[in-house]
Amino acid sequence: MHVSEEFAKVARRSILAFGLILLGFVVSDTISPQQSAQAQNAGTVGIQAQMQPIFVAQTATKCSSIVNDIGQGSNILFVAQTNSGGGQALIDFEWSPTGAAPFYTIQQASYVDYAAATHILTTNGYFPNLRSCLTYTSGTYSAWYSASSGPASFVVPALGTYGPTSPVTCDQTSNLYNLTTATTGFLGPFPINTANDTVVICSITVSFNGATSTGDINFTWAGNNSCASPVEAFFDYTTSGTPQTYVIPTQMHSFFGVGSVRNFLCAANASGATVSMVINWASIKTP
Repeated sequence: MHVSEEFAKVARRSILAFGLILLGFVVSDTISPQQSAQAQNAGTVGIQAQMQPIFVAQTATKCSSIVNDIGQGSNILFVAQTNSGGGQALIDFEWSPTGAAPFYTIQQASYVDYAAATHILTTNGYFPNLRSCLTYTSGTYSAWYSASSGPASFVVPALGTYGPTSPVTCDQTSNLYNLTTATTGFLGPFPINTANDTVVICSITVSFNGATSTGDINFTWAGNNSCASPVEAFFDYTTSGTPQTYVIPTQMHSFFGVGSVRNFLCAANASGATVSMVINWASIKTP
C-alpha cells in the first residue's frame, strides 16, 4: 500500500509538471507566435559558368547567334587571333530588348595584332538577347563566350555628365606633329572604333621652332581630317619670343552637339613660328 501511494504521488507530480510546461508553451505562443523558417531562393545564386563557341576561324565580318541565357551577371569573350602574320578586327558585345534588330552596343574593342595573339573582352550587367559582332579587317579570329550567373557589382568608379563612367586612360600618343605658321592642320587624334567614338585628349606638349610673335594657337574639333566646320576646343596666346615650350594638361573631350559631331582634332597656328606637338589621347565608346 505504501508503494502504491508513492507511485501515485510521483505520477501526480509528473502530470502537474507536464501541465505547467504545456501552459508555458501556450502563453509563449500567444505573446510571440512561432514563425516557420523559410530560405530565400533567387534561382541559381552560386557561380555557374559556361563556354560557348562564337566565331571559329573567322575571316569575314559576322555576327553571332544570341548566346545562352542563364541569368548571367558577368559576360566574358575570349578572343584568339591565330594568324602568325597578325590581324585587325573590331569585336563587341551588343544586345536587343526584343531579340531582333536593332541591337545596341554595350562594350567593344579594336584589336590590332602583329602576330598571333589572345584578348579578353568583358562586361557586367544582366542583358537578355546578348550577342557579339566581329567587324573584320584581316587575320583569323576565333572567340568563345563564357558567363557567370554570380551577381555583378552596381558600384562604378566615377559618375560623369552622361552617367556612370570610369576614368579615361589615354593609351594613344601621336607622333611629333609640325604645323607651320599661318596654316591649319589635322593633328592626328580621331575616332578609332566607330565614327561616333568620343576622342579624349589628356595632354598636349607644345614647342616652337623659332621665335614666336604676338599671336595664338587655336585647337578645334572638326567633322573630318580636312578640318572643315571646326568648333573651338582650346585657345592659347603666344607673345613675342615666348613661350618656347608649354604643356596643356587640361583633359578635353570631342564635341557632341545636337545634330552635330566633331571628333577630329585640328589646330590653326598663328604664332609666327612652326609649332611642334606631341598629343596623348584615347578613342572611347561614347557614354
